Amino acid sequence: MTVSAFCSLSLEPPLVLFCVDHAAELHPVLAPDVHIGISILSSDMEKYSRRFADADARTERFEGIGFARGECGVVLIDDALAHMECRITERHEAGDHTIFVARVERARALEGDREPLLYYRGGYAPLRP
Repeated sequence: MTVSAFCSLSLEPPLVLFCVDHAAELHPVLAPDVHIGISILSSDMEKYSRRFADADARTERFEGIGFARGECGVVLIDDALAHMECRITERHEAGDHTIFVARVERARALEGDREPLLYYRGGYAPLRP
């Protein structure tokens, strides 16, 4: 699943925030105490973001995409810029989306100097200084 928004929320305790459309296929299974894997994609991985956002591609989402299981059993996409294993702690309804708060239990940044994939004003955009 591709989220609508994602950001760091707190360093102590380590928390992240992400938003999911109510219509997303996985929305109903996201609840407090559920473990999730977060893969921060690089700018050259736009096709993965589009595939995981496509409701019609659910049966072939991982076809041809390398991944590993984290310590909690969550999926972490190979070659992403970073991986996080988190546990959802809160959810807040907001319009047609839900805001989720998750505690980061494990995090790892991968080596390299690639740029992150950003979504801005309805499309993918490069990070500019």
